[in-house]
Amino acid sequence: MAKTKNIIMKKLLLLLVAPCIMFSTLSAQITQQEADEIVKQRLDGEGKPCIVYAKETVQTEGFTVITATGETFALEYPCWVYYVDYAGETNGKYLIVKESSGNLLEVKTKKDTGPGDLTEWREVTFETEPPIEIPFEEYSLAETLCLWTNVTYGDYSSILIMINSNGELEQYISCAAGNYPEIDFSKYTLLLVKGISHTPIANIGKVFSQLSTEEYKLDIELLSYNYPPGDIAESWLTAIITNKLSEDCNIVLNVTQTITSCQLKNLNYPTSGELIIINSDEELENYVECTDIVDYPEIDFSQHTLLLVNGLGYYIVDEITVTDFQQLAADYKLDITVQLGYFTMLEKWNSSFLVKKMNVESDVELNVTYKDY
Repeated sequence: MAKTKNIIMKKLLLLLVAPCIMFSTLSAQITQQEADEIVKQRLDGEGKPCIVYAKETVQTEGFTVITATGETFALEYPCWVYYVDYAGETNGKYLIVKESSGNLLEVKTKKDTGPGDLTEWREVTFETEPPIEIPFEEYSLAETLCLWTNVTYGDYSSILIMINSNGELEQYISCAAGNYPEIDFSKYTLLLVKGISHTPIANIGKVFSQLSTEEYKLDIELLSYNYPPGDIAESWLTAIITNKLSEDCNIVLNVTQTITSCQLKNLNYPTSGELIIINSDEELENYVECTDIVDYPEIDFSQHTLLLVNGLGYYIVDEITVTDFQQLAADYKLDITVQLGYFTMLEKWNSSFLVKKMNVESDVELNVTYKDY
């Protein structure tokens, strides 16, 4: 990369963008409106959420920027100067539009919160194209005797795992009998999302959108039972199949929560854990109550069995994970690990699993292990 003599920079990566953005203008100078459009076209290809700031006027020869980390760079030609602040990231960048030609200079920074006088800069508003909603298929283990397992995470953040091979998928599934549904990974990608809610989950809604060529967004809406936050913890997990995605693509995960009219009832919450096998609507009504019929869970019990597990942690619950699911002759064994946090607080926890219809005579042995940090 050729060095530009007019730029003094320490530990900053400069990328000079060739003047491929052309304007049909006879003016010898690039106006503020034209400079805004050049910056917009540069950022449109990223599709990442950001706020763009700009100096109010053309900066004259000798303009110098001092970043939050003390790095400096200077320009010796008149230019329009912009700072791009990416949401949730510590890496920003400056975009410099040369007034005489419209050439774009990009200066990337690390651990920079922007110039110290950023409050005096103009905030630039762009009209952006709405996201394109992408069709997908739900990926469920409810038609099998398999459960999701070994999906762990740190703190209270939700995580998204992109799976592009059977080898990767096998790490996250435990089958008591049979196998999980096959996926043609030459054509499709599986997106697996997990988090923890401190209000139990009744259902999960999903919308998958494309922001740009390599930028996507997955919106998750958690429909929760009607309890005060922090009353009952529950790990949640959902998965979708979409057309093959590049490993280098970026997916923004957005999780929201809506409270339904439903509540759980008649659960004992012993520290050793309790497992309830539900094989009919009549049995389900003993444990779920909704004031609005629209919120009531729809389960085809001619095809499925619901396993409802609950317990009590002696610290706040950080995570509930299936570690093993096995068939023992006519019965089954389910191992669950409950990860406890640092805060001393008794907290109830739930987990529910929908599986292929079990024999009504079958029993499930539950083993709960608590892990401290």
